[in-house]
Amino acid sequence: MRRLIAVTVVLTLAVILGACGGGGGEQAAPPATDDGSVPPPPPVAAAADAAAPDRSPTEAVGFEVFPAQGQLATVTPAVILDNLKAKRAMLIFFYDRSQPEWDDAMDVVSGTMDDYRGLLELVSFDMQKAADPKGLAKDAELGKAVMLAERLGVKNTPYILIVDDQGLITWRWRGPVDAGALERELMRATQ
Repeated sequence: MRRLIAVTVVLTLAVILGACGGGGGEQAAPPATDDGSVPPPPPVAAAADAAAPDRSPTEAVGFEVFPAQGQLATVTPAVILDNLKAKRAMLIFFYDRSQPEWDDAMDVVSGTMDDYRGLLELVSFDMQKAADPKGLAKDAELGKAVMLAERLGVKNTPYILIVDDQGLITWRWRGPVDAGALERELMRATQ
């Protein structure tokens, strides 16, 4: 009986493998274009690991001076200029209340900032208000925040910048943020 079952299983597998094709045949020629030439082969996709950014704690960070000198001081909100002059570290948070992920990002930012009150200032700008011309007309500082965001390359929200007490941008983050990564960067900016 066992032999009969074993033979049945082997025959079934052989039929299935034969129906699927075993390869070894010639490949079909690529279709020719209208002028008779053969198009080039499609590009080889890069490995997924090569495309993923490395967000490890040992990642090299390029510190850059916060752009608020000279004529840029006229497009920098007063609260940021005051913090830079007083040499206070700050977290600058650009957000949009109309986006679904702003709530989560705001919870992470405010929850993490609780441990850093007094060491780091939280400066936030609601970019949804900036989309309304009436909002910009009422608030000149919000207009400056929009120009500053353009200068800094802020294209989406939520967007976080951490500036240390020397006026250097030590970290940038676009999109929802992990509390552990934010905690690590706040600790580095305040030490």
